[in-house]
Amino acid sequence: MAKCIFFGTPAFGHVKPTLGLLKELVNKGETVYIYNSDIFRKVIEDTGSIFLPYEDNVIKDIDYENSSIYTKCEYYPIESVIAECMISCGEYIRKSEAYIKNASNLEPDYIIFDSVQFFGKRIARMLKIPAICSSTVLAIPHRKYENEELKYLVKNVYSTQVTSIQDCEQLQKCILKVFKIYEKKHNMYDFDYFYKYGMAGDLNIVYTSKEFQPYGEYFDDTYIFTGCKFSENISDNKNKDRKKIYITLGSILTRLQDCGDFFLNCLLAFKNEKVSLVIAAGSKYELLKDYQSDYIRIERFAEQEKELQQADLVIAHGGINTIYESLYYGVPLLIYPYISDQFFNANLITQYKVGKRIDDISVESIRKNAMQILNDISFAKRSKKLGNTLKIQNGYTIAAEKIIEIAQDKKMRK
Repeated sequence: MAKCIFFGTPAFGHVKPTLGLLKELVNKGETVYIYNSDIFRKVIEDTGSIFLPYEDNVIKDIDYENSSIYTKCEYYPIESVIAECMISCGEYIRKSEAYIKNASNLEPDYIIFDSVQFFGKRIARMLKIPAICSSTVLAIPHRKYENEELKYLVKNVYSTQVTSIQDCEQLQKCILKVFKIYEKKHNMYDFDYFYKYGMAGDLNIVYTSKEFQPYGEYFDDTYIFTGCKFSENISDNKNKDRKKIYITLGSILTRLQDCGDFFLNCLLAFKNEKVSLVIAAGSKYELLKDYQSDYIRIERFAEQEKELQQADLVIAHGGINTIYESLYYGVPLLIYPYISDQFFNANLITQYKVGKRIDDISVESIRKNAMQILNDISFAKRSKKLGNTLKIQNGYTIAAEKIIEIAQDKKMRK
């Protein structure tokens, strides 16, 4: 059987969706080496894969308190995007050259790369083996866009301040200039910064459904939509007299200072409402623990799938995995986006009418919007319907078989 190297991203939302696929590959006899952070060693090794740690000077831990990445901002100036493009080109070269020797020594038959770790594609091209993209975020179709589609893509997916099609076209031209500067010194292969978060491989694994994926009709058969797989031990023991609200900001955002205010406002918002609250407080547990009562439970870390099975509403940050899990169990969402793709995800939730987005996190805003969702049964019905599209039968098995097929085909043509 074949050998594979998987360049992963050290973040829970990028690891958890891939575990089902990893198990399938290993069960089919593949040898899978995975680069990631040591905190994910156990869950990776539990799939039967071989864990390899990233070198600290190549993939660094993020300073969540001070990093500009985690400063609340929806749309960045075009100049900032150009600057990030230059940084990304440099990282693309630096990381690929740091790992090409180790990768070559392992003699893989193909490489899987997280869509954020797009340097993995360059290594695959250098080794002349298939490159498989693992996209835990929504995919971006590679096609010629009509003007309004291009504007939508740039504004929403790339969180960029654009007001016209001319802005989009100017951004593309600037990115091309940066690319050509690096291309003179390094072989960039088919690197395309414009598709940075949707870098296409020879095959692309996307952990959602075509129905949830924007522009789903534009994707060809090189994109495999696996859907999601969560616990099926669904409980019907919901409290019919008191609605349950599950509140989370994910594992990263709870480390930020102002998220404590968000949790406190949630507590105040439902003070006089007939609901029960479960808050996954993370690092804000000490701040909130004294607020516990018969109908308020504060957890440092909650068993999210278990909590969602009994929830009537989720108030969250808009991380894509929390959205998938909520919809999987038919639970509508109230999204307070903070960074990156969370704004885009929140807009999708509003577009699909399975929840609402809020930017005002005052006590009254939280209460008003949450109660509107709870009191309108159509939100739950639409959430269940969209969530059912995520339950694709044998999605991981189909993806694993397609990966193996591509690797074998490449071997035969050598």
